Amino acid sequence: MVYLAYIFGLSHVYLILGQVLTKPSLLSLVVGVFAILGLSSGFYIIFLYQIIGFKNRGKIVGLERINHDTTEIAIRLTRPMDYQFGQFAFIKILQAGFEKAPHPFSISGGHGNIIYFTVKASGDHTKQIYKKLRVGSPVAIDRAYGHMLLNQGRDKQVWIAGGIGITPFISYIRENPVLDRDVDFYYAYTGEQNAVYLEMLTAYAAKNRNFKLHTVNSQVDGYLDFTDYPLTDDTTVFMCGPVKMMEAFAKTFTANNPKSELVYEGFSFK
Repeated sequence: MVYLAYIFGLSHVYLILGQVLTKPSLLSLVVGVFAILGLSSGFYIIFLYQIIGFKNRGKIVGLERINHDTTEIAIRLTRPMDYQFGQFAFIKILQAGFEKAPHPFSISGGHGNIIYFTVKASGDHTKQIYKKLRVGSPVAIDRAYGHMLLNQGRDKQVWIAGGIGITPFISYIRENPVLDRDVDFYYAYTGEQNAVYLEMLTAYAAKNRNFKLHTVNSQVDGYLDFTDYPLTDDTTVFMCGPVKMMEAFAKTFTANNPKSELVYEGFSFK
């Protein structure tokens, strides 16, 4: 519908300003270039992307409901997929009854041909995943996206996860049993029933003394506050969670030390 609206709007512009836009001029050149780019991009997204993309094929080999609304999906691919810790990918679930449109989900780790995604039931599609997804169903996955690359950053790091925003951090923890940097990890959640991977985090902290784990249940401990956090120049802060939370923390950290590095992405997976 958006593409059709774009075509209609573009046609309307040329009908009204046809005499101006069809004559050689800088204006007609600029409008023409952007019109072609818009038409080409829309055509690619709607038609070619579904054919050219999604070359990573596989099937679901494991489903674990890790709490009352969150599912960990294990997928065996026909070949290993190239990704980095902290990234996400678009998935098409090819099970009967599921819409074929791709949806983005954070990668929560993997090894060899196995890749994991952790999905919270927060919208119609993700609720359907929690209730109806079956082992054995085929899937198609596009390449990995995102710039929150946890294998990069400065010597000292602060990781902040809010709710299901813990997923990209689990990807790193799962595939790096030995931590090679100093990390302060803050995991905020609302109620024990909404927490995930607590046992994994606790075990990881026990094995890695340079991994300082801080779990914050807002119902008991209140909300996270970094106003007085001693942020040094050699620190990278990685954040994943609700957009408003990350924006608020970004302002706080910037005020504390503008020389520190902040890395976060705002998205909502439904």
